Formats: sequence, C-alpha cells, structure tokens
Amino acid sequence: MENFVLNLFADQLSRIILDFHRTEINANFLSGKGSITNVKLNVELINDFLNKPPHGAVPQLEFTEILLTELRVEVTSYTNLKRAPIVLVIEEIYATAREPLEYHVDPKQQKSAGTASTTTTTEKASTDGKRQSAATPQQYGLLHRILDNLSIRIKRINLSFSPLGKFKTRRHGPWTPPTLNVCFDNVELISVTETGQAGTPEQVWAHNELRVQQPRFRREANEQRHRSYVIYKRFTMEMSVKLPTRREDGTESKVISTLLSNTNMEVHIAYVRRLKDAGVSGVDVD
Repeated sequence: MENFVLNLFADQLSRIILDFHRTEINANFLSGKGSITNVKLNVELINDFLNKPPHGAVPQLEFTEILLTELRVEVTSYTNLKRAPIVLVIEEIYATAREPLEYHVDPKQQKSAGTASTTTTTEKASTDGKRQSAATPQQYGLLHRILDNLSIRIKRINLSFSPLGKFKTRRHGPWTPPTLNVCFDNVELISVTETGQAGTPEQVWAHNELRVQQPRFRREANEQRHRSYVIYKRFTMEMSVKLPTRREDGTESKVISTLLSNTNMEVHIAYVRRLKDAGVSGVDVD
C-alpha cells in the first residue's frame, strides 16, 4: 500500500509542480519526516482548469505565480486507510493574480467542436468496425477513494490580486485600481458526514455503504444506469482583506485600509461521482 500511495502522489504532483523530480517523493516524505520546499506550481494548468467551461467559470482572474514554501504529507497508517485520511500539509502559499486583459467564450464554437469530434469518432468507428477506443474511462476505484478522502491543511495563503478597472491596460497610472491583498489563515479542507461532522474515512463514507444496500441502488445496477456516490467536504478558514491607498500620481502609499479582519468562513461542499467513469456529475456549495 505504501508503494501505491508513493506512486499516486508522484503522478499527481508531477502534473502540477514545475521542475518536479520523482526522487523527491520517497518514504521519508510520506512518513512526515521529509518535505519539499520552495515549490512552484504550473499556473498555466491551474488557469486552464479554473477558467474554462464546463468545469470552470468565465475567467475573472489569472494566476501569474504560485509558490509553496513547504509541502509534506502526514499518514497515520498505510495498512488501514479507513482509520485516518492522508493529510497534505502546506506551510505558506504566496500567490499573485491579475485581471485578464480580455476573454472570449464562444458556446457555438464549443458546440461545433463537440459535433465535429462526435462525427469524426462515428466515422472512425464505422471504418474500424467494433474496435473499442484506447482511452477507456477509468471506473471509480481505490485511487479515487483515496483522493476523495484526502485532507488539506494550509497555515496561510497570501494572495495579491491586481485588477484593471474600467481602463483595460497593463500601463499603470491614476486609472489603475489598488492591489487587493487577501490573507487566508488556518485553511482546512476535510471530508465530513452527511450532517457536516468530521470523522474517519469509514464514517464519512457510511452513507454510501447504506445506499448500496438499498433496493433502488441494486435496481439501477441491474438496469445499467449510472450509479453514483456522494462525497461531503467542509472548507474552513480565517480571511483578512487589506487595500492600500493610492497617491494622486497613481502609486500605492504605505497607508493600508483593512476591509476584513480575521473573519471566519465555513463552506460545505457536496459532489456526486459516477461509479462508471469517476466523473463528477453534480456539485452543491453552501
């Protein structure tokens, strides 16, 4: 199991960390004795995921740099992951973001692209006969179960956001709004039960086990419908927002206006995963 988790983290981190070396993920790292420092994330990958439909929204910001001071993993037991989840611990994150100069989302273009892709796939299928596609969707399994139960703890996130205002230009002047400095302290993302209470991986999964035993779930399996699981998450943090004032020449002064100070936030998230291909078919945020 330890080797499985070792390869899991190496595969996932290699996609998002710049200049990543698989040798950095070793037994000491997974036991909590080792850590990775000064980690730079792939902001192009993050922006592409956050800002493009259908999994994202219309881009209101784009990250220019994300730096993690220290990253480590805490695991209570590899032999029984039902006892406690794997915890990803991050000391501090320094992120800079800015407002995009322009963006354009054309639903017709996306629809035509999807239609063209479907037509090409149909023609290929008719030519090649009944040959299956090589990119077969992966069914929900142990990998997805571990990732869904993953907990994340971040000591502090420092976000600096530079808006453009009404005059869309990178040239600074009196028209440029001040930079917004947002600080998130004690950030925690954990799996919870249906009632929003923290628990072991086995406890937060109990509602899915009960659902499997119901006749409706078995009937859906017999009728080859899309069976699914529901995962509940709780996101907590303390937020502070500061705004520097500007001089008449457009430069930022040392006078800081505090808009929010140590404001507690709690967000509850529920999302549905299909058993057939592990895809997310629905999300609810409260």
